[in-house]
This record gives sequence, structure tokens and C-alpha cells, in this order.
Amino acid sequence: VPPFVHLLWTEQQTREYFTEHPLSENHLDNLIEYSYHTNLLNRLFYEDYERIVKSVFGEKNVSIKPLIWGPQASPQVMQLLLQKYPRYKRFDAQGMTIKAIKQKR
Repeated sequence: VPPFVHLLWTEQQTREYFTEHPLSENHLDNLIEYSYHTNLLNRLFYEDYERIVKSVFGEKNVSIKPLIWGPQASPQVMQLLLQKYPRYKRFDAQGMTIKAIKQKR
């Protein structure tokens, strides 16, 4: 499966791709379900998590570092991602480490 298809392609585009690059029907159904219909993916981006954590703990009380592993987007795919999602830049992070201090009330 090409990287980032769940962000770049519609369900129909994914189905069309796999007519030319066959998967078993069961695998394709699972891919479509997981990528487009499940509630297991929350559809948040790295910057969304940063914003949420900082809103809870305060900008000065949080340290956030990206966790990066696995394949990265090629320059061409990165360009497509940045065009489609101009508010977001961190497509390289698969997770994050958060250190936060809760202020006393």
C-alpha cells in the first residue's frame, strides 16, 4: 500500500488503484474499512495534539517532542500532503513524547 493514501486518496481512488494492483478482496475490504470507516483512527494530526495538550497544561508547562520511525514521505508525497493540508507540517511524526506540569489551582 503506498504511504499516506488514507490522507491523499478518496475511498474510490483507493479502490481504483487496487484494481490495477490487486489485493485479495478480504484485504482490500479491511484496508478500506480501517482507512475510511473505522473509529479507531481519530483523524487528528500532530499539530492538533500539540494544540490540545498546550491548551490543557499551558504553553510554558509543556515539552513535546516528535517520535519518528519507519518510512517517511517522499518529497513528492510531502508536497501533496502540504498542499492538501496547508495547516499541518509534521507528517514525519508517528507519535510524540509529552512532558507536562499540572499547575496547582
